[in-house]
Amino acid sequence: MEDINKNIQPLEAVNICIKENKLLKSSLKKFRKVIHKCKRDSVALEFPEVFNELKSLEEQFDLQEKVLFPLLLKEPQTPAVTTLYEQHDEIRATFKSVLSAYERGHTAELCSYSKQLVHEIHEIITIEEKIIFPSIPGLSEKG
Repeated sequence: MEDINKNIQPLEAVNICIKENKLLKSSLKKFRKVIHKCKRDSVALEFPEVFNELKSLEEQFDLQEKVLFPLLLKEPQTPAVTTLYEQHDEIRATFKSVLSAYERGHTAELCSYSKQLVHEIHEIITIEEKIIFPSIPGLSEKG
């Protein structure tokens, strides 16, 4: 894959990430409705459709990592940035757990991991938008 970060400016990188976060929030809203329908003995019929949409999570995270992380690596590391890296890894692991439970047809695990995934994604979006993005040099003068 071509180096997406080659000529990208900090403001453009953040705008890409904000756009991705909006898409994620929209997917999470749909996903949350399905999770609420999830019962111990059956999965809502529409779950596969929403789940397939959420499979794009890793692609969205890959994009964010390729766009945002190189910019963050140029700056002194802060606890918030370290947390961001760690949470991206945790979300990837949780997503794999959701996929595994789905493939095995284990509804209780599927619902549990799905709820965890939604919580983790909301948490990371908050960290990005309230702490990380505002701290990127050059944004305060333009934002």
